[in-house]
Amino acid sequence: EEDWEDVSQSTNVNDAVNCLERKIMDHMNKCMPTKTVSISSRDPYWMSPLIKSLIKSKSRIARSQKDRLSLINKRISDVICQNRRNFRALVGSRTWWRKTNDINISQRNASSSRVTLDNASLTRLNRYFGELCHDDSYVEPTLSIIGDEVDIPSFTEQQ
Repeated sequence: EEDWEDVSQSTNVNDAVNCLERKIMDHMNKCMPTKTVSISSRDPYWMSPLIKSLIKSKSRIARSQKDRLSLINKRISDVICQNRRNFRALVGSRTWWRKTNDINISQRNASSSRVTLDNASLTRLNRYFGELCHDDSYVEPTLSIIGDEVDIPSFTEQQ
């Protein structure tokens, strides 16, 4: 059980927020461990950290557990298919790849593998991806009103 007294007793809002944030981060670090996955420039275009993580967990499953192996194989296959389908949306963006390569180069040059960006860079990246995923031509569909006189079809399991 956590003691929240130092948060609630704080007279300064900034101190209370900092203390709360510190407590939350401590719990996150304790309960949600960080997974480290290495991505190489030689990996196929559809390879993602999730797929690498799934493949690593698959290698830990005993061959005798065929049900678990088939489940994880299905999951890996689904994620690869999804990544291959979504790749066309990502490819045409030269700027996206440039930003990704800049981060990779800075990781190779840095002594640690952690990338730390300032708030301005994070805001620019966030704005860039927000604009990339925004569709100006999208029109919200209008709702159809279905009256009581309309018969609602029913389906059986055999259909």
